Amino acid sequence: MPKTVKTPNRIPRFHLPPQEITKGAVTIRGQDFRHIVKSLRLGVGSALTLFGGTGIEYGGVITSVGPRFLEVRICSSESVDRESPLRITLFQAIARGEKMDAVIEKTTELGVSAIVPVITERTQVKGTRRVPRWRRVAVEAAKQSGRTSPPEVFEPVEFAQALEMQKTTGPGVLFYERGKKRFSSKELKSKQSVSIFTGPEGGFSEAEVEEAHKSGCRVHSLGPRILRTETAGIVAVALLQHALGDL
Repeated sequence: MPKTVKTPNRIPRFHLPPQEITKGAVTIRGQDFRHIVKSLRLGVGSALTLFGGTGIEYGGVITSVGPRFLEVRICSSESVDRESPLRITLFQAIARGEKMDAVIEKTTELGVSAIVPVITERTQVKGTRRVPRWRRVAVEAAKQSGRTSPPEVFEPVEFAQALEMQKTTGPGVLFYERGKKRFSSKELKSKQSVSIFTGPEGGFSEAEVEEAHKSGCRVHSLGPRILRTETAGIVAVALLQHALGDL
């Protein structure tokens, strides 16, 4: 019988596929199991909060801990609303290494609804196996920030494909360091869905900017200074959330 461990003041949150959260009990394995037992050092009697992307949080208590899994009894459920009223799809040119992790983590905290990694003309990363990692980063950021629905992280697409996707994800705003016009929320007043395009380390090419403009995207700058690709994505989401969302 494992030793009972007290739950910390802040109840830890964990994401599970909604079909795994039943009315009675939940079994937790893998990375979350190791985090709960090894890192948080929680045991029988400790409280957890579970969510599955449906807008409902479930309160549970650990009832048993085995060598590779633990059992949680569901004690309560509550509908919560912490998602942004503005659905933002971020088309982010793929950044190298931890830069992309940072964009996904911070924009998830800011409330972005979907993240689409984009391969542009000047993108230095043309292929990647990091999508599963990016999805884990999004889930972890959702857990930390109190969100109930982690953003969807898509497989990488070419720039032309991204422009096609944008036709169904809301008005497009492409941020370009040489854009002559700064963004104004008046152009997107009362919109519920917006698509944001941010470029790679070398910026968008003039041909890509022209292609985006022809596809109906508005082209704006983020001010007189050139921002790094990981900074631009975060700033753009915060700007839109402040103008039209819930910041």
